[in-house]
Amino acid sequence: LDRPMTVTVVPSGTAPFANAKATGTVTVTAGGKELARAIVSNTNTITFPVYLQALGANPYVITYSGDSNFLPQTVNGSVFVTLGRITITGGLERSPVPGTYTLTVRATGSPAVAPTGTLSIMNGGTEIAKVTLVPSGGGISTAHATLTNLPASPTLTINYAGDAFYQSGTQQLRVVETRQHSARH
Repeated sequence: LDRPMTVTVVPSGTAPFANAKATGTVTVTAGGKELARAIVSNTNTITFPVYLQALGANPYVITYSGDSNFLPQTVNGSVFVTLGRITITGGLERSPVPGTYTLTVRATGSPAVAPTGTLSIMNGGTEIAKVTLVPSGGGISTAHATLTNLPASPTLTINYAGDAFYQSGTQQLRVVETRQHSARH
C-alpha cells in the first residue's frame, strides 16, 4: 500500500500524413475512482506514481484520450496490494522541568491512506503512555505527548500495532538537544 505502481507512457508514434506526435491525456482509474492524470504534449516519456487505495486485487484502467491524429486507447490490468509499512520519525525534547519531555511522533504511509491507531510508548520494558495517531494529510499522521518522570537521557521505544492498511512497526527515539547560541555585544 505504501509503494506506488509506476505508470510509464512512451508517446513514440508519428501520424503518417500529418507527421504529428501524440498529444492528449492519460488517466488511471481503479475502483471507479480517478487516481492519477498526466498530459502528453511531446515525445518525452512520462513516468508517474499511482497509489492504490484498497488491499487485495485492484483492477485498474489506463486510458489515453486520443487527439485529432491518434485514436483513444485503453489498457486494463490488475495489481495485488498488501499491507503497507509506515515510517516512524519523531523527537523527544527536554523541557525546563527536570524529567519532563515533549514527544512528537510522525507516522508516514501512503499518500492515499494515512496510518491510524494507537502508539504505545515504552521506557525499557514499561509502557509509560499511549497516544493516538491523528491524520494530518498527505498520508501522514502525528501524535504528541508530554512525558514526565523520565531519566536524564531516556531512550524510548515507539510500538505501532498496525491498522487495517499497515503492518505493525517499532522505532526507538532519543532526546533531541536544542542548540542555543549566544552572542556578545
